[in-house]
Amino acid sequence: MSRARNDAAQIMVAIDAYLTEYGRLPISSPVDVTVSEEAQSGVMDLLCPDGSRPFSALNSRGIVFLEIPNVSKGRDGRLNGKGPYLDPWGRPYFISLDSNYDGFIRPPGGDASTPPIKKSVIVWSLGDPEKSGYDTPEKWVKSWD
Repeated sequence: MSRARNDAAQIMVAIDAYLTEYGRLPISSPVDVTVSEEAQSGVMDLLCPDGSRPFSALNSRGIVFLEIPNVSKGRDGRLNGKGPYLDPWGRPYFISLDSNYDGFIRPPGGDASTPPIKKSVIVWSLGDPEKSGYDTPEKWVKSWD
């Protein structure tokens, strides 16, 4: 659990550093967005350029904002250095971005009465599937708690 919490915080810090460096988030959208698994792979490519391919125009300086372990078993890193960042249980982290730049993100799993979070990015994992209630927001491993 502490590994997932640390990874989520590192992803959040890396995206904030990207925002500071380039003045924009790694995904453009007129509304706040929760990044899909496929798009998360692209975000990780931007944050973790490895020199094996040309730098993206979205990270033209080739800055390494995040170092993620390459794994072969499909957990706690990127599978063979590609795809999304997987949590210690082998599932992709979830990332929400304040794409409309209003300074707030609605927390996942909440309803209309749940207050927004004052962040530009939040990251979470569903946690350990072996534990009871892992799929409820109260049990998630969250970067904003």
